[in-house]
Amino acid sequence: MLVLSRRVNERLLIPCIQTTVQVIAARPTGVRLGIEAPPEVTVLRAELATESVGDESGLRQRLLNRLKNLSRGLALIRHCARAASVEELQTALDTMDSEFEGLRRQLTLLVRQSDEELTAC
Repeated sequence: MLVLSRRVNERLLIPCIQTTVQVIAARPTGVRLGIEAPPEVTVLRAELATESVGDESGLRQRLLNRLKNLSRGLALIRHCARAASVEELQTALDTMDSEFEGLRRQLTLLVRQSDEELTAC
């Protein structure tokens, strides 16, 4: 994990995924961030990415989003590898690891839910 101190209006750039994070406001109740990312980069609050399975259509959408993120991540890794940027490549690989873990958790929940529904019949 990278830990930085930033002041209001200062930015953090993640070049491998063409994403910029800017501190918009800092208050005692929280920090307001602005995130500029290309449309193919999904940005979610952590609680939305890790929420429980919920309804089936929502689960399908979350799984599809994770698969899209993984596909884009592979493209970014290829790009970083061609650019020979070891640091950016490591960041992309870490992101992919996280996405794979999230996908594994969601699929595990889906299988458990299906098993419970079959058992209940």
